[in-house]
Amino acid sequence: MEGYFPSLIDSSLAVAANQKATKVSNSLTGARIENAEDAAKEFEAMFLAQMLRPMFATVEVDETFGGAESEEMWRDIMVDEYGKLLSDRGGLGIAENLKREFLRLQEVN
Repeated sequence: MEGYFPSLIDSSLAVAANQKATKVSNSLTGARIENAEDAAKEFEAMFLAQMLRPMFATVEVDETFGGAESEEMWRDIMVDEYGKLLSDRGGLGIAENLKREFLRLQEVN
């Protein structure tokens, strides 16, 4: 009878830990995972656009298409879209790492 209680307690603790892990994984399904993925991709797109911006800053504005300040403004928008496109196509892998970290932090809290 002496060895019965510790194994019962260990078994109960294992069941409780398993239930808690299941509850946490269930709470992170659906919208939370999607929100984490969207935020991570958005951050990666912004990061990529910031990396691309200096490359386009040295290109002179071409007079063929008007060449005014509006072209420079549209260039910034184009670079932002390049960042989004690169992120959607896999990017640098930043988004996946961020998503994993976001979800890990949500599990802790």
